[in-house]
Amino acid sequence: MYLSKKISDGVSGFLKYHFACERGRVMNESFLLLAMADIINSSIDKGNMVKAGYAHHALNSVSNLGGRKRELDYAVFDFQGNLSIVAEAKWAGSSHCTFDNLIVDLFRLGLVKNNNQDVKCYFVLAGHSSKIKKLVFDSNYKPGSAASPIYFLNLNPVCVSTSGIAYSHAKSKINPNQSNVPNQICTELIRNGAKLPINSWERFECFVWEISV
Repeated sequence: MYLSKKISDGVSGFLKYHFACERGRVMNESFLLLAMADIINSSIDKGNMVKAGYAHHALNSVSNLGGRKRELDYAVFDFQGNLSIVAEAKWAGSSHCTFDNLIVDLFRLGLVKNNNQDVKCYFVLAGHSSKIKKLVFDSNYKPGSAASPIYFLNLNPVCVSTSGIAYSHAKSKINPNQSNVPNQICTELIRNGAKLPINSWERFECFVWEISV
């Protein structure tokens, strides 16, 4: 919880600082990933290693996925080379930060957690508050190929079953055979400020959910 809260608080402050420096028009997912890299690298123990773009074997166990290997945004290894933390991040408002892609990221983290319960799995969503509200917390969203992220990315801890047609698209993207997909995905928001009323959020926010299965 210590690292996840540092990411949430640190990224939020980083974004607000750069917005105050009139850089709002160029802020994007690169800003988010840069801030995350700095915070993670400065927070881990000496001898541990941070790797960007880590192709975990649980995401690449199926030979007919095609294309490049499926990667996680960040992975942390301890001094013995054991995987200890993984993280996926999305910038609210970017063209690929869609409902479907959010669900796919959560399923990827669920696969990793299902493969090794000792690994801490985090999903990070940052950007302008209005974009986050519309993307995740809009109760009027009508599901298309995937159910609304609000069921997973809630302000309160939740566990959601992955069965049913609503999530078939996400499961087929990470594993066409839909094997080894966890039966449920649980999320817990690690962000004190997010417990405030939505209309009192700052202009830019960063939310971190810990994923379990």
